[in-house]
Amino acid sequence: MLTALTKLLSFVLIFLIAGLFLGSCQKETKSDGIRPLVKYYLDQQQSLQPRQLLQQPTLLKDWTSSEFNQMAWQHGNAWFYLELPKQQTPKVLEFQTLNLIEFQAFLITQGQEIQPLWPSKKPFSQHYSFQLNDLSMDVLILVKRQYGGIVQGFTIYDATAFEDLYQLRILVVGLVTGLFLLSFLLTALVGWNQNQLWLLIMIINGLFGLLLEKKIYLLMGLSVDSEAYLKLFGIQLAINTIAYLKIISQETGLAKIRFQNHIQSALTIFMIMFLALGFLAFEQQSLLDFVNNPFQLNILGFILVYFYCVMALISVWKKRSHLREFTVAFTVIYALPMLSNMAVKGILPPIFDAWDGNYRAVIPLILSIILYKDRELRLRSLTHLLEVQNRNKDLFLARTSHELRTPLAGMIGMCESILEKKAGLAAAVVRKLEVAVDSGRRMNQLIGDITDFTNMRDGKLKLERRPANFSQIFQTMLPLVNPAIERKQLSLKAQIPDNLPKINVDENRIQQVLFNLINNAVKYTQVGEIQLKSRLAGSEILVTVEDTGIGIPKEELKTIEKDYERATNVASISGMGLGLSLSKHIVELHHGRLQISSRLGEGTLVSFTLPLVVDSEVRSLEEKRGGNPIDEDEVVDALHNHSEEQTFRGKGKVVIVDDEDLNVEIFINFLESLDLEIITYSNGNSMLENLTTDEPDLLILDLMMPDLDGYAAIEQIRSEYSSEELPILVVTANEQERMTHKSLTLGANDYLIKPVVAVELRMRVKSQLILGQQLKMQDSLTELEHQRISLLQEHTRMERLFDTVDTALVVTDQQDRIILVNQGFEKRTGLVGTELLLQDLGGFFQNTISNLVRPSVSQQILASNDKEKWPCQLSVHSLDFAGQREWVWTLNEVSEAQSLPDLILPLENKALLPMQKSNPDTLREDLCRLLELTTSYYRLATGGTLAELGKQSGYWHITMNGSSPRAYMLERYLDPKRSPKKPNWVPIIKTCNWVLESCEEQRTLKGEILQLKRVIEERVI
Repeated sequence: MLTALTKLLSFVLIFLIAGLFLGSCQKETKSDGIRPLVKYYLDQQQSLQPRQLLQQPTLLKDWTSSEFNQMAWQHGNAWFYLELPKQQTPKVLEFQTLNLIEFQAFLITQGQEIQPLWPSKKPFSQHYSFQLNDLSMDVLILVKRQYGGIVQGFTIYDATAFEDLYQLRILVVGLVTGLFLLSFLLTALVGWNQNQLWLLIMIINGLFGLLLEKKIYLLMGLSVDSEAYLKLFGIQLAINTIAYLKIISQETGLAKIRFQNHIQSALTIFMIMFLALGFLAFEQQSLLDFVNNPFQLNILGFILVYFYCVMALISVWKKRSHLREFTVAFTVIYALPMLSNMAVKGILPPIFDAWDGNYRAVIPLILSIILYKDRELRLRSLTHLLEVQNRNKDLFLARTSHELRTPLAGMIGMCESILEKKAGLAAAVVRKLEVAVDSGRRMNQLIGDITDFTNMRDGKLKLERRPANFSQIFQTMLPLVNPAIERKQLSLKAQIPDNLPKINVDENRIQQVLFNLINNAVKYTQVGEIQLKSRLAGSEILVTVEDTGIGIPKEELKTIEKDYERATNVASISGMGLGLSLSKHIVELHHGRLQISSRLGEGTLVSFTLPLVVDSEVRSLEEKRGGNPIDEDEVVDALHNHSEEQTFRGKGKVVIVDDEDLNVEIFINFLESLDLEIITYSNGNSMLENLTTDEPDLLILDLMMPDLDGYAAIEQIRSEYSSEELPILVVTANEQERMTHKSLTLGANDYLIKPVVAVELRMRVKSQLILGQQLKMQDSLTELEHQRISLLQEHTRMERLFDTVDTALVVTDQQDRIILVNQGFEKRTGLVGTELLLQDLGGFFQNTISNLVRPSVSQQILASNDKEKWPCQLSVHSLDFAGQREWVWTLNEVSEAQSLPDLILPLENKALLPMQKSNPDTLREDLCRLLELTTSYYRLATGGTLAELGKQSGYWHITMNGSSPRAYMLERYLDPKRSPKKPNWVPIIKTCNWVLESCEEQRTLKGEILQLKRVIEERVI
């Protein structure tokens, strides 16, 4: 709005300035007229008469407009003799002057007769015009130069051209007057401002100057002499000068500087002194020896102030950008009269006589725009401040409601915990506890209204619409209002047809509307009944809630729909005035309507409409759900039966994190019926530090905690654990979670809003534990299947490897039974692999091999299937595979020339390396050692901390612990005891590579790091 207005005013300003320049016909219109021949004579003795001047024509000298006032500094009577061109058509002679009031004009006929010539009394111009019907005459003009005055020239116009010029001047004056009035209007709208009074004075003073300069006072029948005219103009100039000084000093901020204040005060005093001297010059003729015009003293004071103001504006050019347009306009416009003054004195050529008094109207207009912009900025600032205060108020309500929820949830939870074990309690005590729980839940509903109201004001109130049964919504809400109805001994009659179609609504929100409306009806009804009716009305259902209460005054029916507004006749009854406005907003979000009608003393009827489910929506929902519509009761029963069939096997470990000890105690009481090992923490940092040691099956987490809140804790956990490895159940008093689902987005598995119900908490915990156990079992089965496939692949690979060796190879178990042979052994024995399996290897040799030293090398004779004997060198080695000892036998051919003594050579070499994967404990220790060496390398090279290493490398999640950053996962991997059982080696290897590449080389550690890194990579890759 402000930007658009500023652009519009700037456009108007440019247009007006252009209009003023085009409208100032001081130079342009001269080409339309004729310049007469002008001669002059200066009579310093002031004794010459017109007849004497005509008799002495040699006294006259030629005068041109380029010379202006050659007699400017010479006092006396100035005579101008105009020889007019001889034409028959009527003409208009214009005598162009500045600050000239008193003069005499004479018409000289051909017979040298002298007749008085009176100027036309036409205002809206600084100049004088004479109507000339007979151009065969000449004109003589006497100007008394006692008080100065500038003669700019003489022009003869056609009557028609002069009339057009006159109309144009009227238009320009009207335009200038309009500018002053526009400035006055803008200034009056800005409200009180330090500069407003001075600007109003300047505008009024400018209008007064326009009245003088354009001789508009003639329209009022007034006349002034030269002395009064110049005195009035002097006062006007002095006031304007002081006003400019005050306004510019305030806008530039120089008024706050003591030294500048002294300068401004001095300039103001000088201006007043010059004004006084000018007035004195009219009485003391000796002063006129220094100045030809008393008005020039005022001009001198203005020049001093002008240069000071220009320097002040330039000094704040960068700091006060809103003054730049004014600086340019003020500097340029008021430089023109000084240029014109020098042109008049002959210092500059006549072309520099560019001043037009109309330009002055631009300056107040720019100043008024600046003040208006300042006013708009102030209003915008105040509006923003009000919006901030309003948001702070809403934020205060939201935070207060959150803080109220926490102890309220504890009160409700403790009462429910006692009620669960009510056996042995007196009936009266049970009843009181039930009333306490009902009252607490009602208060929780009111707190929810406050939170929803805040969301409504911020436009964050969202709906989760789905097909629902209105009767079921009402039955779910009924227990919340029953205690209040019973307490006041009222009756609630509900008429809800069984065949009512389903509605497309957010069930929780419609329950909230029903609760608010029925609760209001109960609150304001002392005796009688409350009726709730619903019926089909076209494509929606109409619900009415009617009571027999005190009613509402008719003139206040619209008022009570506003926020925090209540009827005047219920001031003694508690209430906040939010329920009805919030209900109306919720109904309108469902594209419904809420209306109120009431009679004072008889009761109130509130009706609202809700949309039905469209057939296409039903079909779409059925397709998504698999065909037939799903009965919600069947779903609940199925879930209940499923939870009874599925139980958590073993003792689950649950970690509870909440900064409220009361909440922790309530959770423990609610969960004590389950076979759980419960560990509690009061903050997220402690939980994260012990997470690896605890190895929980489920984490129950509060969101609003000091230092490390629940959101940051979820992010930290999910950077290491998946949702299957460690389920997270969020329990919070923050109602915003219903709409944002931020915790679910970050990786939580489920959430509950406090106050929680014991049964619901147990069901959620059990479902998460069972689901987690099933996922882990599934992972175990998957891992076993992978191992089985791997073993089969390894077995096939070994068979193929054995077959590629020409040497006969046999693998036996500890009883020397054959479990694996290659083709070389099959050829020597003449049997195939299936015939050899599980046979005793000793049966194929002539000598016994069971008593051989193992490992060893000996000479044996192998008997084949066809009784052929084959001497060979038999080598045996041990092989540990899958935790069992096996033997590998190698048969090499020997020549017949060799003797066959029973030589047994024990082998000194070690057994073959076990054919299994690396030990996870060893791998974890090696990874911790590698990370320790890497961090030491980083510290030596940079001096940085672990958090800086995690942040710079980008491979570790950083969490703020208060004001200190922490890399919890990096710290855990440095400790083998805290490191996960299944360590993630990827970020460690990447961190190692980053440190080696990015940090200054540390030779003492680099070799050890590279060697350990290579060993780990060979194990895991």
